[in-house]
Amino acid sequence: MTRRASEAVLALGAAVLYSSFLFSYAVGSGQRADFVSQLELPGAPYAGWYRASDVLAGLALLTLAWLCRPAGGGRVAVRWACVMAALVGAGSLLDGSTSMDCAAGARGTCDLGDHSVLGLLHQLVVGHTLSGLVGFAAAGLGAACCARASWPAHTGWLRVHIVLAAGIGMCGLADVALLLANTDIGLVERVRIVLVSTWIASIPWTIRAVRRDAHTRPAPAARAGAVRS
Repeated sequence: MTRRASEAVLALGAAVLYSSFLFSYAVGSGQRADFVSQLELPGAPYAGWYRASDVLAGLALLTLAWLCRPAGGGRVAVRWACVMAALVGAGSLLDGSTSMDCAAGARGTCDLGDHSVLGLLHQLVVGHTLSGLVGFAAAGLGAACCARASWPAHTGWLRVHIVLAAGIGMCGLADVALLLANTDIGLVERVRIVLVSTWIASIPWTIRAVRRDAHTRPAPAARAGAVRS
């Protein structure tokens, strides 16, 4: 398998595995969980599958980030997009190997019923929740990096990544607001996960377009010579 095909397979595989919660709609089990991570709690139906999918998604993302890294100097925005993809992968690995700290029925280290600002801050900085938060933040930043790398030559990808970065960020803010208001965040969290999966799937295609543009663009010296002539 060529490197190009490997990147595409890894990206699509990681995207599907990252949104493995969709499996719950097919089997009719756990789709109404307040948090997607509750699907992975010990004893929950198909918990092993959800954990394995997170781990496999993380491994695929780490490999994808390595394959997509720019050779030599490369564009700074592309390098940072690959770093963010690796962080999302690391977060997914941790999500799959740990249990949610704040959940009904779990041995929580924080009080899920505390919807004050201090209570919410405590929820956001413990184990499993923190790894998920880092992963989502990295995905939003990664989409922004892809948008920067796409400018100005690839306006189509630029728009796609601006929408993804804004969507992931808005969902994150909505999560915080809904938690403070003691309102179900299930739908918003699931939309955010799908947006992250969409970004993951787009990574190799965006970076390939930027690489192709870099290879076909005349070198600075050549451009200068053409101007003088």
